[in-house]
Amino acid sequence: ELERRLALQEQDSVIVKNMKSEVARLPEMEREIKRLREENTFLRETKENNSLLKEETEGLRRKLERMEKVMEEKLK
Repeated sequence: ELERRLALQEQDSVIVKNMKSEVARLPEMEREIKRLREENTFLRETKENNSLLKEETEGLRRKLERMEKVMEEKLK
């Protein structure tokens, strides 16, 4: 009975030690979560800006093609 209690106490001690270790890592993990959220926001904004720039570039390309055709017609 005493040996069983001692074994259980040792197991409890290991569990408590592991839990303390995990709790000690919480502030670091919270900082990492904050950093990752900020990075996600930045990447979403960058993706949106990239899409807008692609649309603008495509519009300008079409406009240039039209202007080139007009210039060709005028030069004929």
